[in-house]
Amino acid sequence: MIKPLRMFRFAFPRIAAAFFLAGSFSACESDEGPLVKDPGTPADSISFANDIQPLFNAYCTPCHGAANQKLNLLPCCSYEQLLLTGFRAPYVLPSNPEGSLLYQYLNGNPIQMPPSGPIPPHDIESVLLWIRQGAKNN
Repeated sequence: MIKPLRMFRFAFPRIAAAFFLAGSFSACESDEGPLVKDPGTPADSISFANDIQPLFNAYCTPCHGAANQKLNLLPCCSYEQLLLTGFRAPYVLPSNPEGSLLYQYLNGNPIQMPPSGPIPPHDIESVLLWIRQGAKNN
């Protein structure tokens, strides 16, 4: 006959393991909601050349091209103009989208850019994330 204490020592690890495994699987089932990407991870980084400059090409360069002496957003000049040499530079304060003129203008504050109307929200979100990630020339 097995003594009760000895039986407890033998059965307890197996019972505990069974509860642990059951809890692990049930936690997966109750994990609901969207996958939220961390804007600071390298794989999710916004690239100026691949993500932001194409927005300028699509929405901004018809007015802010070579002929515009205040702010040229063509690929040759846009990054330098935004941060250093544009008429009201800096238009971008790295890591501070709410304080950046570029982000304010895209949101219609104090004026709407482009004047033809707001750009799609997902494009504004790309600018927000790029600035929040440090507005790197990457």
